[in-house]
Amino acid sequence: MTEKELHKLRRQDLLELLLSQSKEVTELQRKVRDLEHTVETVTLNNDHLKEKLDDKDAQIERLKGRLDAKD
Repeated sequence: MTEKELHKLRRQDLLELLLSQSKEVTELQRKVRDLEHTVETVTLNNDHLKEKLDDKDAQIERLKGRLDAKD
């Protein structure tokens, strides 16, 4: 909507437009919060999986050392 069109609107139309925009902002803020929560959950899961992989890597290195010792 152009500035000229905005100037032609009545007060009630402007208030309705403002209310509509406010509802949209509120909904988008809710979606952002939900996405932030999802990102936090995924990050925690990734950290947990990285820990498990590090443990497995350490275990593999220990087993390689034992195999080398047997040779």
